[in-house]
Order: sequence, then structure tokens, then C-alpha cells
Amino acid sequence: MCLFEFTVREALRAQGETLNHLYPGNPKRANARLNTEMVLATFTEICLIIGALDNTGLQSVTPLTAVQTRILVLSGFW
Repeated sequence: MCLFEFTVREALRAQGETLNHLYPGNPKRANARLNTEMVLATFTEICLIIGALDNTGLQSVTPLTAVQTRILVLSGFW
């Protein structure tokens, strides 16, 4: 968790950016000093569905929001 937090913070610092949509009820509030819990909380609404139909595997995942995508890019996962 510490490495994840450090990586995202350093990427934000290097680019001189902040992230918003991290605070429930206050989406415009921006922050560059994120903690891991705050960042991971943005991913709580993702749903993965796995099933099968006629012996064919099916998967569906909730589309990512812009801030979720940005976090994955900053962290180096995407």
C-alpha cells in the first residue's frame, strides 16, 4: 500500500497535478497528497460479473470513471 501511495503521489508531483472526485459529497475538492485508502475507495463501485452461456465464458466489468482511469495511469498499472 505504501508503494502504491508513493507512486501515485510522485506521479502527481512530477506532473504538477492534483486529483478531484476523491471526497464524497465534495467532488471539486482536489488533492495531491493522497492516501491509499482514499484512492482505493474510488474503486468500490466496480462490479465484475463472470458467467457462462452455452459453454461460452462471459465477463462484464463496470466501466471505469475518468478519475479511476487516471489513478491507474499514475500508478503505472495502465
